[in-house]
Amino acid sequence: MISREAELFRAGKYEELWERCCSFIDLRLEDFMGIQRRLLLEQLELLKKCELGKLIMRGAKPKTLEEFREQVPLTTYNDYAPYLLKRKMDVLPRKPILWQCKPSGGGGCYRGIQRSAVTQATARMDRTRHQPWFGLDPQSVLPAV
Repeated sequence: MISREAELFRAGKYEELWERCCSFIDLRLEDFMGIQRRLLLEQLELLKKCELGKLIMRGAKPKTLEEFREQVPLTTYNDYAPYLLKRKMDVLPRKPILWQCKPSGGGGCYRGIQRSAVTQATARMDRTRHQPWFGLDPQSVLPAV
């Protein structure tokens, strides 16, 4: 299956491709930060409702980013490991569509990473956004049909 971005590129619809993948670059800093704040608050709302979020937030129910910073303690990977390494989906805000394992860099331990549909789509768009299309044969950087 070919991605929408690849379709736009192959069709020569570069302006639409830019809008889809890179238009955030044209935003003013205040607008970009407003979007980031809104997205983070949406994630916090999801986190507050799941078991892992309740454990990590230790009962805090922040409504703003400032409250989150004040009320929720810093965490480490070890706070999440008992749940993520066992792939306990019932404690997460949403069921992940993909589990990955990456080496942690020390001691041969592997860290599990769960991805929701949103984070998977974001990662896909991020890879697309950074493709080195210019000066290269498009067939070498686009997925096969």
